[in-house]
Amino acid sequence: MRFLLCIPLFIGVLSPVLTFTRLLQMKEWRWDRLREHLRREGWFRQLLGMVRPVFVGIGIVVLLLVPVFPDSWGMQRVYVLWGTWGLLAWFTLFRSVIGHQKRPVWTKKAMLTVSIALFLITLTGCLLLVPESNLVLEIVLLLLPLFSFLFVIGVFFLLLPIDRFMKAKVLHQAQMIRRNHPHLTVIGITGSVGKTTTKELLAHIFRDHSVLVTPTHVNTEMGVANLMIQKLTEQHSLFIVEMGAYTKGEIALLCSLTSPQIGIITYIGNQHLALFGSREALCRAKGELFKALPPAGHAFFNADSEGGDILSALAACPVQTVGTGGHATYEAFDIQENAQGISFTLRGIPFKIPLHGTHQVTNILLAVAAAEALNVPLSESAKRLSSFQGLPQTFEMKTGKRGQVVLDDTHNASAASFRAAIEWARKHPAKLKVLITSGLIELGEVEGAVCQELGLHARDIFQEVVFLDKKCAQHFELGFGRAVFVPRRAKFKVAIEEDMLFVCEGRMPEWIVPKLLS
Repeated sequence: MRFLLCIPLFIGVLSPVLTFTRLLQMKEWRWDRLREHLRREGWFRQLLGMVRPVFVGIGIVVLLLVPVFPDSWGMQRVYVLWGTWGLLAWFTLFRSVIGHQKRPVWTKKAMLTVSIALFLITLTGCLLLVPESNLVLEIVLLLLPLFSFLFVIGVFFLLLPIDRFMKAKVLHQAQMIRRNHPHLTVIGITGSVGKTTTKELLAHIFRDHSVLVTPTHVNTEMGVANLMIQKLTEQHSLFIVEMGAYTKGEIALLCSLTSPQIGIITYIGNQHLALFGSREALCRAKGELFKALPPAGHAFFNADSEGGDILSALAACPVQTVGTGGHATYEAFDIQENAQGISFTLRGIPFKIPLHGTHQVTNILLAVAAAEALNVPLSESAKRLSSFQGLPQTFEMKTGKRGQVVLDDTHNASAASFRAAIEWARKHPAKLKVLITSGLIELGEVEGAVCQELGLHARDIFQEVVFLDKKCAQHFELGFGRAVFVPRRAKFKVAIEEDMLFVCEGRMPEWIVPKLLS
């Protein structure tokens, strides 16, 4: 009978194992990102949950009261374990039935982590279920499901040597492939915001060439390396690489794989500042792209951003700038925006691009500047970009069934894109404007100040604000000057009218934007 307890134990620990594995996966199996998440959100709820500690606590209390019934000592203690683990198993099944159970994306690594962790937890429980077990051992058994995250961490470290070996093998293979393509032109693009848009603008300019472009969300060393191994061929003349980083050395590693001749740094902001430690460290980390360029290479930087002096000093090649505020190599004039998109003049050449948000101008300038370095005239770039289609969920304007307008910027999660969305809403003619946002993450100590500044910026623009993150909302309220709505479990009802504007900023559940358009 005792070993039958392993069945509810297995089911009971399934929920926390799946949830914590998903969290690790969302943080890209990185301890720095996980640590920042736990610091910000609170370690207790993220690691232990809220319901499971209650069940386990009740079980321990009942277990301690067993001596009140000395005639049935042994049987009572087994029943306490059965009841507690049974409640946890029921809770797991209940969450699965109602669709609240979170699961990782089933990659090989995730499947292996979940499988081994469940096996080790169940095996440990079965081994400790011996007839001569004492009170202390019974309490340990009750606590076993509560600390199942430790087994996931243990499996992570168990697989780490294999993971590192496989990663080194993949990276070495990618480096060899790059060496076998000496005539390949590589454009590296990094920055706090605007990387994906700039990448796609360049890809559109060179759409008639044999171009390999990193897909959406592929900007890490393993993603880029696997792409090179699977897709890069002799037919490709150009490789456009989006480069992401959370700490120093990661851009340098990407450059060692790709050997870029052209480097673009779109913008230096506060994104992931908690992981870099300081703006200077963030700037130098992004500047690793310029440092990797050859003397005959080309470096382009957004002069409307900070850090130009640091970046210029890192580059062995000349650094050219783009901007809208003067003193830039490529400077846009007569910037305007209407329902069809944005327009401006560059060196006397008119540009009309179906993109929304005048902050996109610098991304366009960076793309056409890099294209000119590859012998594409500005006039030709202007012609080709006139048919460019904006990226989904990146400053994408949508019109609902009742005439309401939704600005879908849910792909972005940076302070710079947040400010741009607020400023765009200021100029929109809608009578009623509603901001819906998930807030910002990984800003570290500046999070409060940034959210408060955004609230101040939005004060006279939005009549209503819906925040999906309670902590960010508290800081935002200080600047906004009045309370904002924080719905439970991100479920809310909005009365939709014809002349309404909804600005959706930051990552959020996929059902929200379609609901606003209905």
